[in-house]
Amino acid sequence: MNKLVEKKVTCPHCWHDFFGDLALYISQHDELFGDPVLGDVHARISPHEVTKTRDGKVLDSKGWEMHERACPNCHLQIPLDLLTLRPNFISIVGAPRSGKTYFLTVMLHELRRTLAKQFRYTLDLCDSHDKKILVANEQTLFSPLDPTIPVMLEKTQEQGGDLYNNVTLDGVRVQLPKPFLLTIRGVDGAKLPVRAKQASIVLYDNAGESFFDGRDNGRNRSTRHLGESNAVLFAYDPLLEPETRLRLAMVSQDPQVSAKASSARQVDFLTETIQRMRKHSGTPVNERLKASLAVCVQKYDVWHTLLDHCRDEHGNRVIDSTSVEFFRRHGVAALDIGEINVVSHIVRGFLNDISPEFVSRAEANFERVRYFPVSALGCSPTLDGEFLKIAPMDLQPFRVDHPALWLMREWRMIARTKDPRPNPRLRPVATLRSVGKRRMEVACPKTGELFVLDHEYAGRDFYNFNTHEYFWIPEINAAKSRQTAEPKVAKTSKATMQGLGLKLGQGRPKPGDERQKKKRGWFR
Repeated sequence: MNKLVEKKVTCPHCWHDFFGDLALYISQHDELFGDPVLGDVHARISPHEVTKTRDGKVLDSKGWEMHERACPNCHLQIPLDLLTLRPNFISIVGAPRSGKTYFLTVMLHELRRTLAKQFRYTLDLCDSHDKKILVANEQTLFSPLDPTIPVMLEKTQEQGGDLYNNVTLDGVRVQLPKPFLLTIRGVDGAKLPVRAKQASIVLYDNAGESFFDGRDNGRNRSTRHLGESNAVLFAYDPLLEPETRLRLAMVSQDPQVSAKASSARQVDFLTETIQRMRKHSGTPVNERLKASLAVCVQKYDVWHTLLDHCRDEHGNRVIDSTSVEFFRRHGVAALDIGEINVVSHIVRGFLNDISPEFVSRAEANFERVRYFPVSALGCSPTLDGEFLKIAPMDLQPFRVDHPALWLMREWRMIARTKDPRPNPRLRPVATLRSVGKRRMEVACPKTGELFVLDHEYAGRDFYNFNTHEYFWIPEINAAKSRQTAEPKVAKTSKATMQGLGLKLGQGRPKPGDERQKKKRGWFR
């Protein structure tokens, strides 16, 4: 553990910063029991009070070997992986009844399969005392004794239960959230064209009620992880919006639209999230939060008909089942960031219609925002008395792992696809009106409509949600050079799909379809 001395780590439970070699040891001997911070648990022992043998073993006062470590502040157990590498902190937030528990459970299950099958990574739960609730939920949905019997997951509770720890800090009894601790590692021998091949993730799930005004206080610290968050996954349920239910009333028989309908002002939960992030991270109001925001728009299987008009030049739906492209030659997949951005802007347009204040608040406060159409269930639940349930055999998850894949691309853990040349589909070319440090202003070549986008949109196709047309956004440097040589940017010929062009949409493939898009060479 000597290599830990020079760099501090952050406790995933109480967010205390400390040097890794100062982590406490946890005894397993039943006579060494009781702790002033946690109560009736095995004793925590300072690294200065242990016995170390010549072969590197660490013993307690009874001569028992100790392997587990704990935070010196809250005394809760910390996996060894988190003592050697700062994890990525991800917070899942959303209103009550927005489907966070189902989303989290299905997302991790699907992500584990996708990473193993297509990206040559493994996703494992760390050796943590707090993983049993996640294991139980996944078993309920994906390993039942009888998959034909409808089941349900328990709602996340605001207090008590299996998602919170109660500890005594400075003489005060404090509630802390139990995080889900994960490790992603590249498969041995895999030649991955990326910078990072390992990462630890600390994932937090909170009850929507935890974001009510006044719930963040000295005793209840269940949402203070927001101050450490590298990313926020906001579970947005459009069925909680009355306008969406009105639009769906004539076309959907889903009980969440009628029999079990409920409402919530989801922009208020986003506002509270932003305020707590600023308070606990110390970010001034005149600066954007450094975290990335993935707005996960739930229950796409119910509301997808509202986007039937979003089609490409050939009449195919733009939003299909995956933005992952597998390269057989190299035995590994890449993420089509261009398609992620196109789909994101379509979903953004949909949300901007039903809740423009949500969109404006998100984009005014976060560095990067993307919108993802997802469905944890992929089909409508059935009404069983007062409860909504789903038969495990009917599950058809849709794009539920894409928000996590997008974050992994941000962390440079997976590759992105690359077009063989600029504007390969010969689409009309947009004009870059202005370019800032992180954002640019783009003018639609046909209508002149202006879009403010981050730099990741440059050098890629773009879909105008208002006119249902594609155009090409040039690379920033190339556009500057072209504007210097030619005051006016000439429009290109009518879009085609020749060569290695992108094929967006194949109707609406069944969830889980792993199509080969065959549009490019290698990636970076």
